[in-house]
Amino acid sequence: MEDVELAERLLAAGEAERVQLLREHDAAAAVPLAQALRDICRNSWNAEPVRVVAAAEVLQLLANLSDEPEIQAHADWGLGIAALTKGQMEPAIAHLDQAAAAFHQINQPYPAASTQISKLMALAILGRYDEAIECGLEARAVFIEQSYVLEAGQMEHNIGNIYWRRDRYLEAEQFLSAAC
Repeated sequence: MEDVELAERLLAAGEAERVQLLREHDAAAAVPLAQALRDICRNSWNAEPVRVVAAAEVLQLLANLSDEPEIQAHADWGLGIAALTKGQMEPAIAHLDQAAAAFHQINQPYPAASTQISKLMALAILGRYDEAIECGLEARAVFIEQSYVLEAGQMEHNIGNIYWRRDRYLEAEQFLSAAC
């Protein structure tokens, strides 16, 4: 069974069935399954918050059944996005920071930086604009260094929006133009 198909089955299952499916799943393939579940969180958070919460719950269950640090990092990322969908910004930031730290610890700078896209949003919602810009600039540097142009543009757009909200139009223009 492919990871995406298993992820969908896990989302539709009850807790007992989820545990059984995860125990039957090849432990060596747990990281790709965690990535598939994390992608569900990332791709669904705007339109399907209930789906995000379910995927985050499955991710945490998978992390509880594994000793793989990368799986816990994906679980924290999913929990951070789920907290965002519930309007819980401080828990979102805490989970996203844990995910980023775990990815740094296993030498994965790209996913560590990717968690900061969601964190920037949570910080901005809380009005912590300077922190949001700093967070965005640090992640943008990683994206540029590793040639992730789409993510760099997304971060530039987000930073530009923050400057715009603060009536700092010259800085906003710089980042919004760069995002194109």
